[in-house]
Amino acid sequence: MVRYFGRHGCKMYMKGKPVKFGYKLWILSSFDGYPFYIIPYQGSQKENGSENSSERLETTMGSRKEKKKLSQTVVENLLSVVETTTKHKIYMDNFLTSYNLFVSLRDKRFSAT
Repeated sequence: MVRYFGRHGCKMYMKGKPVKFGYKLWILSSFDGYPFYIIPYQGSQKENGSENSSERLETTMGSRKEKKKLSQTVVENLLSVVETTTKHKIYMDNFLTSYNLFVSLRDKRFSAT
């Protein structure tokens, strides 16, 4: 959370946090805090805008596409810039962890805790 007290529509309020007002950022950083990739929080979004005809057909046929959680989408977007997956270890807090995320990271050869 980047502290900000001015007036702006993207400013967020988080009750019970040390920094209550500001901009929320998702950051891929090194173990010593050096930021490599930053994504500003933009609220809920659809992944590809609107569904195409093949997705509508799959929905009507009864096979549903697996819906990803926000945490999984954020982590996968942050890690999309990493070129050599075996040289990196991923550490995250309990907000970002889920079983499906760890399965996805294992398939991409990331070590995650």
